[in-house]
Amino acid sequence: MLGRIKKNYEQLKLEEMPNPKRKHSKTRRDKRRTHYKATAPTVVTCSNCGSSVQYHRVCPECGFYRGKLVIEKKTAE
Repeated sequence: MLGRIKKNYEQLKLEEMPNPKRKHSKTRRDKRRTHYKATAPTVVTCSNCGSSVQYHRVCPECGFYRGKLVIEKKTAE
């Protein structure tokens, strides 16, 4: 008997979940989303070869980072 009462109580708890009373307007939805915007990555020039590199990343062209050789690049033969 207790098992059946417990099962019924759990079913009632699931049905009593809070739901929105009214639909939110498009304006309210859009106002909430104003801060969801993509930002452009910061791009700097490589101090060694002058190519564009994303900030705090190793240069994909020459392998330098902050004036030091970090990755040796293979030269085309």
